[in-house]
Amino acid sequence: MEMVAQRAQMGKASLYHYFPTKQSLFLEMLKQSNDKLARAVNHAISNKPENKSPNIALILNAAIEAFREQRTLLGLFLALHAGGTKYLKSLVGEQILADIQGVHQPIMEHLSCLLGPNSEKVKPIIISFLLGLAIRVIHGSDKDAAQEVEVFTEMLQDISKRSS
Repeated sequence: MEMVAQRAQMGKASLYHYFPTKQSLFLEMLKQSNDKLARAVNHAISNKPENKSPNIALILNAAIEAFREQRTLLGLFLALHAGGTKYLKSLVGEQILADIQGVHQPIMEHLSCLLGPNSEKVKPIIISFLLGLAIRVIHGSDKDAAQEVEVFTEMLQDISKRSS
C-alpha cells in the first residue's frame, strides 16, 4: 500500500481512507480495467467508418490496445476465458465477476453476429489468437500486430464463407 500511495502522490492514511483494505483497492482496479475494455470496444464499434459494418478486426484491435495500456485486463481476460470463473469469483466476489462478464458478453455477442452460425466453433480460436497476441504485445513484440489481426480476420471470413 505504501508503494501505491507514493505513486498516487498521497499519504498512506489518505489511501486507506478511500480503500480500507488491499482487496478493496484491487477490486477497484479490476473494475476500472474492465470498464476501460468495455469503452474501448464500444468506441471502436460505434466509431466505425461510414457504410461499413463493425468487423472482427475492430474488436480485436480495440481489445489489444486496451491490453497494451493496462495489463490487468489481460489477467481478467485470461481468467475468464480459461475456465477460471470459479477461481475468479472466489478472488473478486460475485458482483465484480458479474460486472466482468457483463463487459465480455456484448463483445462475444458482437463476434457471434459477425461470425454467423459457426460462431460457437470459431470463438475459442479467436480468444486463443487474442490472448497469444496480447501477451506478445505486453512483452513488446507487437510490431506486426495490426497486420496479424488483418490476416487472421481474412482467414476467419474465408472459414465463414466456406461453411455457409
